[in-house]
Amino acid sequence: MPGVVLGEVVSATNPLLPFFYQSTGVMTAPFSVEWKIYALEGTEIIASGEVDLDDDKVVDGYYVAAFDTTDSELVLNPGTHEIVWSYQEVEDGPTKTASYLFELLEAGPFRTGAAYVGYAPATAEGAICAWSVKQRQQAINRVSREIERLTGRFFFPRYVSNRHSVTHESRTLWFDAPVIGLSSIILEGGHPLIGVYVTTPYDLAGQRVYNRHLTGLTSPDDRDNPRVQFVSMECDSELDSGAVFPVGNQHLLVSGVFGYTDPDGSPFGCTPCRAGAYQPAIYCRRPADFGKGGQRAFWRRSHWSRF
Repeated sequence: MPGVVLGEVVSATNPLLPFFYQSTGVMTAPFSVEWKIYALEGTEIIASGEVDLDDDKVVDGYYVAAFDTTDSELVLNPGTHEIVWSYQEVEDGPTKTASYLFELLEAGPFRTGAAYVGYAPATAEGAICAWSVKQRQQAINRVSREIERLTGRFFFPRYVSNRHSVTHESRTLWFDAPVIGLSSIILEGGHPLIGVYVTTPYDLAGQRVYNRHLTGLTSPDDRDNPRVQFVSMECDSELDSGAVFPVGNQHLLVSGVFGYTDPDGSPFGCTPCRAGAYQPAIYCRRPADFGKGGQRAFWRRSHWSRF
């Protein structure tokens, strides 16, 4: 669950409320996207707009809701909100919807929404029912980061660019995090013939992205073995015709959307409810408890093995 600090402006340069669209694992542009923001469990529309597929684009398939929290006409309060996306994949196609929760944060504890991680809404629950919204959000952020540390995973889609090494030539490139959609794979390094540094993109059309969990197929579960694989020898690019990833050290720059999400019919999935279900039970645990080796192993083995 992302966060937006009151006073921030969401834009392509500050993409705090993202919409991701992919087709067969490749990031691409839909025909149209609109958004509406509601208070949690509310029916009144707080803000709405249409995504400009050029101005509100970070890269193809990665867009944002241009939400300005400084707008004097908006009545905004800290707390949990829901953003609902309506999109058409093709012209005259059916309108589909996707949604997720996000937090409006007070400016004191958080300087930017990019610093917030939350896997549960800041609602009065259990041991924290007497806390203020600000206290709940701070506690949720702390516990959610602890969940990521203990599991070694994150449970909301993130667009990242990382470098990968290859120790043996292979048609397959494996990732550490479940893949939702790829934007690009670029081979970087010195050219053996002309002796200069070059960057050459791979053609994603000739590769298969393993993200079948987003369509509901969880056996086998591609989240347990995330990868991309060459599937075609017929490629326009001379680079792709070799159909293997060459040996090298951090020479492949991979950009795309990753994250351990559950299928919900959207192009990017949703945060597993299990990630938030354990939070109330560990709100009041002392931070020192998580540093103990035995405790860390217990949470990995007993509570997070299903992830």
